[in-house]
Amino acid sequence: MLNAYLDWLRVYRKPKTVRGAACSARKLLEHFGHCHVAELGPSDLDAFILQRRESGACDKTINGDLVYLRAALNHAVSTALIRES
Repeated sequence: MLNAYLDWLRVYRKPKTVRGAACSARKLLEHFGHCHVAELGPSDLDAFILQRRESGACDKTINGDLVYLRAALNHAVSTALIRES
């Protein structure tokens, strides 16, 4: 799902946007790569935020990661990769 959104960004967005999104995608995949989207819950996001803070990421960077995740989820729903629940 994250890679499909990144592929879409490569076509429709500027290279700088794609580079930032790719960085966010890597961090998200490192943390959530073992999970299915349907299994994610608020506690998983809290753990991601805490882990990113502990690794030294600033709040703006973490928010960017979460914005990317939300955009990727919305894209996955709009392209029928996943169903909205």
